[in-house]
Formats: sequence, C-alpha cells, structure tokens
Amino acid sequence: MKSKRGLYDRLVRKAVRTVYRTYYRYLFGRNLPFGAAMGRKIAQWERHHGLGDTPVSKDVWERQYQTGKWSYLQQLDELPRYSIITGYLQFLKPNPAILDVGCGEGLLFRRYRPYGYARYVGVDLSAAAQQLLAAEQDERTMFVCADANSYEPRERFDAIIFNESLYYLDSPLAVIDRCMNSLNDQGMIIVSTFEGSYRACAILKELQERYTLFDETRIGHSSKGWICSVFMNGPATADERARRIRSAAGPRLKGMSRPLSPI
Repeated sequence: MKSKRGLYDRLVRKAVRTVYRTYYRYLFGRNLPFGAAMGRKIAQWERHHGLGDTPVSKDVWERQYQTGKWSYLQQLDELPRYSIITGYLQFLKPNPAILDVGCGEGLLFRRYRPYGYARYVGVDLSAAAQQLLAAEQDERTMFVCADANSYEPRERFDAIIFNESLYYLDSPLAVIDRCMNSLNDQGMIIVSTFEGSYRACAILKELQERYTLFDETRIGHSSKGWICSVFMNGPATADERARRIRSAAGPRLKGMSRPLSPI
C-alpha cells in the first residue's frame, strides 16, 4: 500500500510540474478564456509551495533580509549580470537618471556609483533592506520603501532597471507598461532574467513580443545563466539602433573609419 501511495504522489507531482511548465511556456500573458483562471490556480500553487521565483509577502522579504538570505548576491558568481547592467548604463546613458526597481540592499547601486549619475532612485518593499541604505541618501540619491506592484514614479528617468526583480511582482507586465510612461525620450528599461526560472523566461518572452528590444546579452557563471535585455521606449530599426549607439558613445567613436554596425 505504501509503495502504491508513493507512486501516486510521484505521478501527481509530475503532472503538476507539467501543467506548471506548460502554463509558463505557452499560456502566460495570453488572452485566453481559461488563461486567467489557470493563472490564479498557478499562483495559489506557487504560494503554497513557496517557490523561489514567485511573489511573496512583505513579511517574508523582511525575514529574508534580516537573516541575511540574500548575502550570496555579493559573491563572485553573481558578478557577471551586475557587470553587464552597469556596462549598458555607462555606455548607452552616461550620467543617467536611474530608477532601480527592487534595489534590495543596493548592490547594483554601489557597483554603478563610481561611474556617476544625475539621479538614482531605488525602490524596494523591504524596510530592513532600505535601512541599510539610509546613510547613502543625498540630494541626488533616494531610496523608497514601497511595493513595486503599485509604485507610481513621480519623475522621469533615462533608465529603469529590473535586476532579477520582475518575477517577484504579481503583475509584471502591467508594471512595465507603467514604467514605460516614466521614461525620458530615448530612455530604456533594462531587465535581468535568470534562465533557470520558467516564470522569469515567460515574462521575458512577453516583453520581447510587446516592446522594442534594443540589445540583449546572455551571460553565465558556473551553473548559473542570465539574459540581460535592453528595451527602448520607441522604434529601433537596425539603422536607428546604430544611430543610438553612436549617439550614446559620443566622442568614444570619433575617428572610426566606418560606421558602427548593429551586433
């Protein structure tokens, strides 16, 4: 009897995982009659099992930061995605006004700070994380304790960053829609996506279909892999992309013997 019960449990778990993967691979973000209902069921299942790449409550975030759960983000194997994001910012938008959504303890902020910025606003749900950044605030730097699901930017930015934070939002696509309206002319949204998350990859796929993908870089370290994507708030044909890169690079491209071609 026990062996039969064990076999039944394994079959149920396998069936649930199959439905979960199918939903994020083919149904997420689609306007289907049964899509919304399935999405609610998937969300309930995610909350019940406490998956590591899905929305959690404010209390959970507070406990995680208080116990140092996210301290591993300071390790070497997490460096590649931070380097790509700071590289995109420094190359495409020197001295930008930045909104960092889900800024946590400010790891990206501290890595980018040496390059300089006109304005830096970091938003995070955790008060514990924000307390660690209180001493960093000045006339150009502000950190806000707020829920990104409902946060309304009060100013405009050259770059809005979601560094491994989109898949923790209840309505990530709606948040991106709102943020697009807070970009300056030729502003950009940078999204870092963990390739090991079905939810994260489904969100990225929807973004790629809805918005202008300007550039994208795949990076990895050991067993981890990420996709860093740059979305612009306007059209970006091949010619427009090359023009924007030349414009962003400015004097650094002076003296080149031929036009810079899109990658």
